[in-house]
Amino acid sequence: MGEEYAVEPVAPATIGGFEVVEGENLDIAAPSPVQYQPKGPPMRRIPMAQRLEYKRTIIPVMLTLGVAMPLLATMAKFSSPDSILAAFGGTLGLVFYAVGALLLALAVFTMLSVKHLLDMQAARQAAQNQGPGPRS
Repeated sequence: MGEEYAVEPVAPATIGGFEVVEGENLDIAAPSPVQYQPKGPPMRRIPMAQRLEYKRTIIPVMLTLGVAMPLLATMAKFSSPDSILAAFGGTLGLVFYAVGALLLALAVFTMLSVKHLLDMQAARQAAQNQGPGPRS
């Protein structure tokens, strides 16, 4: 019981040139924040609803619903009272007509907006391709 053991020191472990310290917390020096500074001005983020791709995708959905909702309300008027479509009569039918008309109007407005954006892009592209005029 009286024996004592000699404890030899252990070389510290290193990871990527940093010394690993055993214990609860590992202290590793972080690299300088200057290395991670963005180059140039930040990119401007365009909201999804203003992107051309989104507008071109939503047009067929608005057209389809703008036609289908009033059609469903019209079918409800001419169906039998025992039909499931009878639930769409009355006030709900009027709402379907109004929402369908609104969706058709929004689809037309969005189509005109997309046409305007495409025309602006084409004009900008033509101006870039044309380059500076002849020098005299």
